[in-house]
Amino acid sequence: MNIRINEKISIESDIPFQSIQELAMTWEINDHARVNMSGIVKGKEGISQILFDDYLHGMVRLIMTGNKENKSDETIFCGQIEYIDFKYTHGVLLALVTVVSASVNLDKKMHCYTFQDTSLTYAETAKAVSALEDVSIICSTGDKKLEKPVICYQETVWEFVKRLASLQNSFIIPDIITGRPNLWFGMRKGKEMKEGSSATEVRIRKNYVDGENGQAVISYCLESRESYLLGDWMMLNRRKCVIYKKEFMLEHAEVKFIYWLTNENELETEPCYNERFTGLCLSGTVVKTNNETVQLKFDIDGKSGKYFYPWRPDSGNALYAMPEKGSKAEVYFMNHDERQGIVIRCLHDLKNKDKEPGDKYFETSDASIGLSGGSIDMVKSEASMKLRDKSSIGFDGENLTIEGDGKIKMTARNIKLSASTEIKSVTGM
Repeated sequence: MNIRINEKISIESDIPFQSIQELAMTWEINDHARVNMSGIVKGKEGISQILFDDYLHGMVRLIMTGNKENKSDETIFCGQIEYIDFKYTHGVLLALVTVVSASVNLDKKMHCYTFQDTSLTYAETAKAVSALEDVSIICSTGDKKLEKPVICYQETVWEFVKRLASLQNSFIIPDIITGRPNLWFGMRKGKEMKEGSSATEVRIRKNYVDGENGQAVISYCLESRESYLLGDWMMLNRRKCVIYKKEFMLEHAEVKFIYWLTNENELETEPCYNERFTGLCLSGTVVKTNNETVQLKFDIDGKSGKYFYPWRPDSGNALYAMPEKGSKAEVYFMNHDERQGIVIRCLHDLKNKDKEPGDKYFETSDASIGLSGGSIDMVKSEASMKLRDKSSIGFDGENLTIEGDGKIKMTARNIKLSASTEIKSVTGM
């Protein structure tokens, strides 16, 4: 149903409002837009839970009536009901409602997805992950490439796309017009504001994008009766300033819009990271190796990439023991930045499932070296040598040979040689 708030604004909602008492909206970068409203509704005492469920997640649309210059009506907000409560006060039924932009639907389901193709730009990566939720994204951040892989790990699409934007010192903006969870990746390209008066309130804040060396940022607060969008701009003190925050409120049946503007370059945000990566290991299957780097197919999404992670095993790589194709390995993240991942170990396969976590095992098609507490085992085909810490050296297998260019000396209290047929001692060869 449609109910008129005043001569300019009307509201469409399934809630049977008789009148709107309070209305306030906030829309800004890097946040879901919200409308808080209250109004008198038609109803009877004893409203059941079914009534709440009927209205929850329903759509609400705010409409500005067209004027002589613009004959068509204009949607100034369209979102879904996030919270609703009914209260009786002074003999009337009052509905308290919070409406949020449809972008909130991107902030519910967790995803795990890797992006290892460093030829992709940040904007293309944002579009790729948004395709998981059937979202349209308009990008205006340029064509900067990833350089290193990024990983969406237990993050919502909203969290990951916002984090991608921050890695370019940028931000995202939710759509509030279509009622769909669409986004701008970077500042929206708006139109020039047509304000007869440029009287504004000046605010000064600090921006710490460069760390402690913060700089003063000038923001302008402008009150208007016209409806503009984030990204719309005007010249203030010879500077092109864009709207980065919009507030709308109803006071005594009068509509008032408040806009916050600043130079777009001063809206740069600090990079944000997924703290879950600190100390995390993600497993995968080795696809290819190159020098001392490893290409993996991660288990979390089964997706292969072109990126080669550095091979940095716990034991060092003096023996150049590279993982083989098809073996399992783990990528370790030393801090919150997933772009700094390294491959640190191969995982035990089924035949080594009883090994201790501290054991190290390096294997090729016909040889292996095992490192465990107090021993080293070296195996070649059917022969092996075992070195025991402070106890013994053992040889096992057929056709064992000990060779040396100089002398070979064996010293012990007792030396025992045994054979089933014969022992030969040959000199002068």
